[in-house]
Amino acid sequence: MLHFLIEEGASNVPQLLQKRAWYNKYYNACNKILGAKAPRITVTVILTGDEQIKKLNARYRKLSRTTDVLSFYYGEDGMTGEGEVFISVPVALKQARRFEHSLEKEIARLVVHGIFHVYGYDHIKTEERRHMRALENAALALVP
Repeated sequence: MLHFLIEEGASNVPQLLQKRAWYNKYYNACNKILGAKAPRITVTVILTGDEQIKKLNARYRKLSRTTDVLSFYYGEDGMTGEGEVFISVPVALKQARRFEHSLEKEIARLVVHGIFHVYGYDHIKTEERRHMRALENAALALVP
């Protein structure tokens, strides 16, 4: 199951990005890619601003700066529980401009990236990064 929130710091969010159904497509795509291995984790996607994401980054990662996405898993076995994906809309907008694509495409990429982090995937090591990127690309390809 997926939930969706827009916090005060996330301003000028386009209509499309204000609909839970849009996020659900990407959540379902991640689960489809993993098939039977997909965890049964309820994920909440939270669009936020730079101030909030900077506070979270400082508190949980000890980095006093903004970032594009932060993911948190609340559970014990990695297969059930809840997770949160915080996305900084201002950072996503900057990245969309830098990569010359739409805000929607950038947010989609960050949602998928965040969900796979909630599911326990990481990209610290080169092989992990390749695997996670392949999963992300496959999930994104499923959504027209």
